[in-house]
Amino acid sequence: PGVELILAANHDQLAIESHAANFPRADHFRGDIQDLDVAGHPYGELFWASPECTNWSVAKGVRADYADHPGLWDEQGPAEDVQRSRALMEDVVRYLRGMHLRQRPVLAGVVENVVDVRRWTDWDRWLGEIQALGYRTRIIALNSAHVQPVRSPRAPQSRDRLYVAYWHESLKRDPDWDK
Repeated sequence: PGVELILAANHDQLAIESHAANFPRADHFRGDIQDLDVAGHPYGELFWASPECTNWSVAKGVRADYADHPGLWDEQGPAEDVQRSRALMEDVVRYLRGMHLRQRPVLAGVVENVVDVRRWTDWDRWLGEIQALGYRTRIIALNSAHVQPVRSPRAPQSRDRLYVAYWHESLKRDPDWDK
C-alpha cells in the first residue's frame, strides 16, 4: 500500500508483457539493462532489484565457479554468458551511484537473489560500494515457505533466498534495528 511502481526492466518479451498486464501504469523497458543510461532512469525512493540468479545457483547441477578470473591451473574463468549474467549485480550499485550523483539518493531498497551469491569473490567489494554511498545494510536469508504473510497468500514454493536490505543513513530508524 502506498507504493507506486514506476519502472520495470527485463530482456524477455513475455516477462514484460505479463508484468505490463499486472502493472499497466508502470513504464516497461525490454532489453539489456546494461544499455540503460542511469542518468535517464526515473528516480525512485525505493529500489527493488532481483538480478538473474541462474548463474549463482548450484541448482543447475553444475559446479559453481564464483571467481571472475581463472585459477592458477584453470585455462579459463567462467563462460562469457555466466560473467554477463553475474554482472547484473553491478547494476544495483550503478543505479544507486547514479541517483547519488543526481543528489537524490534512493531512500531504501532490497536486492533479492539466491544465498549462493555470497560466495562471489567480489561480494565484500560490492556490499562495500553500497555502504560507501551512505547506506546501512542488513543481510537476511530465509526460505519463502516459512514466511507467513499478513496480507497475501503464502508462497507456493520452498526456496532459500538472500535479501540485502539497505536504507540511506539520512533516514530515521528504530535503534533496535542496529543491534
